[in-house]
Amino acid sequence: MARRVHCEPRRPRGGTPPPRPSMPVVGLLATRACAIGAAASIARRGALRAARAPVIHHRHRAGCLSTRAEVDQTLNPRVAALRPSKTMALTDKAREMKESGLPVIGLAAGEPDFDTPAEIVRAGCDAIMNGHTRYSPNTGTAALRKAVCAKLKEENGLEYSPSEIVLSNG
Repeated sequence: MARRVHCEPRRPRGGTPPPRPSMPVVGLLATRACAIGAAASIARRGALRAARAPVIHHRHRAGCLSTRAEVDQTLNPRVAALRPSKTMALTDKAREMKESGLPVIGLAAGEPDFDTPAEIVRAGCDAIMNGHTRYSPNTGTAALRKAVCAKLKEENGLEYSPSEIVLSNG
């Protein structure tokens, strides 16, 4: 697919710029320097298909030299080698089975089968409204790690220091 670029002739030194074409030139890379630079840039990225689509040079009514080149649309081999996620395939299969009426407990994606409790929704909304929208430290906030230590001591009889607690996503 060719690129769409306005064609602008070079400005004479100290003079007024030449008039612009009334319509953009479709599929053309404009001006001699621009065409050479763009073709070199495309070639450096490996996108110029010289064997199949030769570069075509021509002049048009504005008087500037233009270049047209076909751009390679194939995928990078690493991207082409990617395979679908097995987790997502299992999740999709479980969803299909559920939709067909089979009783299924899907454990592939780890997604809960219930809505977020209202108090958690409210706490999340309050946090956003109070400006708590930045990333937290990698190990979790100090206040939250202290609260986890207190919970573990009170409810489970376990004693930990905040430095032994890590609260992270994933």
